[in-house]
Amino acid sequence: MDVDAIVAGGGPGGAAAASLLAQAGLAVLVLEKAQFPRQKACGGCLSPKVLSLGLDVEEVIEDVIEEAVFAAPGETAITYRSHTPLAYMVRRERFDQLLLNRAEEMGARVLYGYRVLQAREIAGGVEVVSDRGTFRAPLLIGADGALGATVRSFRRPRPRIALAMDARLSGADGAHAAWRGKVLIDFGGVPFGYAWVFPTACDLSTGVLGAKKRVHRLRGYLDRFLERQDLTCGSKTVSGWPLPYPAWSLRPVIGRRVLLVGDAAGLVDPFTGEGIYYALRSGLLAAKAIAEGGRRRAKRYQQLIRDAFEQDLRGASLLAALIHRAPGWSFRALRRHPGAIEAFVSVLIGRLSYAAFLRKVAQGVFAAGWRGLAGLKSEG
Repeated sequence: MDVDAIVAGGGPGGAAAASLLAQAGLAVLVLEKAQFPRQKACGGCLSPKVLSLGLDVEEVIEDVIEEAVFAAPGETAITYRSHTPLAYMVRRERFDQLLLNRAEEMGARVLYGYRVLQAREIAGGVEVVSDRGTFRAPLLIGADGALGATVRSFRRPRPRIALAMDARLSGADGAHAAWRGKVLIDFGGVPFGYAWVFPTACDLSTGVLGAKKRVHRLRGYLDRFLERQDLTCGSKTVSGWPLPYPAWSLRPVIGRRVLLVGDAAGLVDPFTGEGIYYALRSGLLAAKAIAEGGRRRAKRYQQLIRDAFEQDLRGASLLAALIHRAPGWSFRALRRHPGAIEAFVSVLIGRLSYAAFLRKVAQGVFAAGWRGLAGLKSEG
């Protein structure tokens, strides 16, 4: 098969890369292990940052979030209301199908039900072995996840992993109606993580996320959270998935011919666990670097990724360490300081960078310390 690039995985990152490459006139083959539409374990909460990429996904948006409730065990909840969207809720089976359909419309060829087993570099290109055939191309985009075949084939160091578990609640009509247009983020109930309630058109996505080395029996944290929220009625479908923590120095390239996007590249927000935005944008950046051509496309892609994400993901790692190590103290600090919750929400929706938020935190702590010192001096 005569193709310019193979994309392993048809999720958001792979679909975005395939669309842009096909639009640029390259012959693209996508190998996707599932038959679409397929169920995908995910909370389905899109940041407004996703829409900033120029994607039209309005037809699959099931709820627009304009209210967020932040909670922590033993603390009074904080409710934040906005006049502009804080998030958009989608079902991944519809969202992912939309993106992959558009890649096909642009000219990409998609083979469904082809599971990638192994990949390797060969003279002049790459060879990708699936359970239904072997394919060759000059380039490979690995979009098959942190534990996918692309990462395994090239012996990338295993990333640190967070674990997430989602319970889809259906049949709880009263509870579902109460959460339309708003979300709950609950800190402190899961070690180094959080719990959530997200509404979709006909059910609730509820779930928990925590660092793998810190949580034991994630299902137990989920059940206790649902009991605290009085969400035990109705039927539920439970699924789980791993999330990679990003490395301090991002390395999304394997040699000159293999580029990684999304989870495969470790591009996940270490504080929120959000991966869809990073998958989409990294897929677009990979396609941009390839379409520009030249022998330095891998270095170009690496630089694009570092410029786009590295500083902010480092800031997210620092904020995660701060809040997850002292969730009660952090929660009370947010409630106590004027403007803190506004700035915090601005970070979550992409209006303010993590680095800028941390500078605000540092300035606030310094100012508080200075005022305290001044008070001691005046007493003296």
